[in-house]
Amino acid sequence: MIGSLVVWLGLAAAAGSAIWYYQASGGKDASVAFGRKAFLVSVLSVVLASALLMFLILRHQFEYSYVWSYSSRDLPLYLLVTSFWAGQEGSFLLWALFGALIGLFLQSFSRRRGFESEVMSLYAMLQMFLLILVAVKSPFDYVWKAHPDQFGAGVIPVDGKGLNPLLQNIWMAIHPPVLFIGFAAAAVPFVLAVVALWKRWYSQWVAMALPWVLFSALSLGAGIMLGGYWAYGVLGWGGWWGWDPVENSSLVPWIACVILLHTLLVQKKTGKLVRTNFVLAILSFTLVIYSTFLTRSGILGDSSVHSFVDPGTFAYTLLVVWLFSAALIGGRMLQQRWKELSPAKQDDRLYNRESFMGLAALVMGLSALVILFGTSLPIVSRTTVQPSFYNNSNLPLAIVMSFLLGFSLLLRWGEDSRKDFLRRLWFPLAGSVTGEVILWYFGLHDASMIAFTFTSLFVLLVNLVRGVKVVRERPRFVGGALAHIGLALLFLGIAGSGFYGQKETVSLSKEETKEVMGYKLTYVGSQPVEQGKTKYVVRAERNGESVTLEPVMFQNSYNNNTMRNPDYISFLTKDLYLEPVSGEQ
Repeated sequence: MIGSLVVWLGLAAAAGSAIWYYQASGGKDASVAFGRKAFLVSVLSVVLASALLMFLILRHQFEYSYVWSYSSRDLPLYLLVTSFWAGQEGSFLLWALFGALIGLFLQSFSRRRGFESEVMSLYAMLQMFLLILVAVKSPFDYVWKAHPDQFGAGVIPVDGKGLNPLLQNIWMAIHPPVLFIGFAAAAVPFVLAVVALWKRWYSQWVAMALPWVLFSALSLGAGIMLGGYWAYGVLGWGGWWGWDPVENSSLVPWIACVILLHTLLVQKKTGKLVRTNFVLAILSFTLVIYSTFLTRSGILGDSSVHSFVDPGTFAYTLLVVWLFSAALIGGRMLQQRWKELSPAKQDDRLYNRESFMGLAALVMGLSALVILFGTSLPIVSRTTVQPSFYNNSNLPLAIVMSFLLGFSLLLRWGEDSRKDFLRRLWFPLAGSVTGEVILWYFGLHDASMIAFTFTSLFVLLVNLVRGVKVVRERPRFVGGALAHIGLALLFLGIAGSGFYGQKETVSLSKEETKEVMGYKLTYVGSQPVEQGKTKYVVRAERNGESVTLEPVMFQNSYNNNTMRNPDYISFLTKDLYLEPVSGEQ
């Protein structure tokens, strides 16, 4: 019970903080102190509730439904820690925890700049919505209350159900927290944008928002990347990305955040895209909430391999209310100020960096829209979009975006000299042509892949040259070049792995060697491993060298399904990836 009381205390304190801070924004200076103290009480309550839940998990307090549902005595320490965010209740609390801690930094940040009351009144309200969800979907309910059909009042289970085997991986101890840091951080640009509209700070807010947008983009991007690495090694998809709806629901707000980062730079340098930036700042966080709605409402339960189940009518309604509240607050402020958001004087010249960056941002936005459409389709129909839809629709957009990105970085802000531009163009252009000739020699003959790899090589070389120059002149500003180099390498990897990867299905009898993709594969036999699992040892030989792969299959008592974990060996230019399908006598 104490855990639930602490959560309700945090909720009441967040609500009080929002009210007092709002009163202070209207001129009641005495209310500021109450708002600060109330927010601190809310933060301490969330920290205490989180520490208490972790304590209950580590102590195996199975009288609590959440502890019983997601942990067991045989789990090692790092998996017990992972079970904190394995379910809806714990993941909402984790989000609230990061939101509370980020709020402390935001409180100090806004206080130094003189707009604490306005910023914190809105941020405390957003935190209040999260804590309502934690209070409703409480991780501190007793097991006999949550499962009266299984346990009588006061009955304490001897052991828990355990953790879903899909989550029993070291990356699940890292991926969700990093992703939720990004989710929590996305609230800050939203708040700053609404406050800037409120106070009519149409240009001043850009410098304040940029570091928060960058932090949110980095956190979300890192979380997505770690999730992809987990999927590659655990799910057996044969790749790192399967266009799963839950994957997409995190990708779309990240794309919006990355677009915002670039368009804020355009406004900072030129004064353009004023309206665009406010729309994107509001949209980014709204998409985070929409992502939460998709993954937590149960809508994608039949469409995604790792969507959560239906949280119940009340929690479902709260998610909808939260989504519409954020959209309504941001949209209403935009509507009131739209005519005042006049951008800097426009000109017809397209031959500059800001024009190409704007076009690249537009193409990225189209990509996000396509992904959002495919991901949201199960809401209005039972149709699930196939991965080929995303591949086919995003490939031409990625080609155009890469082209525009590369060209924008060769151009200068404002008006540029055509002669200087051509001088900067020749090396990356010649290098890209040379690279394509080499790839053609090694078998790259598909027209769309030629265009994709050419523009990817172009972006890579442009940013290599740019990065070397920045390191020499202003090394602390090399981050942009490194990020774009990473994007180019990602695109080249997608071309190689996604479009030129090979897959073959073969039945291996024990000690019978079969030739597959130039390897001699021999199934050596099976061996039992921990937790009732079985690994299947396969020897792969090529050119006198031998490697061993050990994929795992087992019957999962958690949900009574057959689980398949792949194994792979990484080489310099490829992976040998072995996914088990079924085992027969």
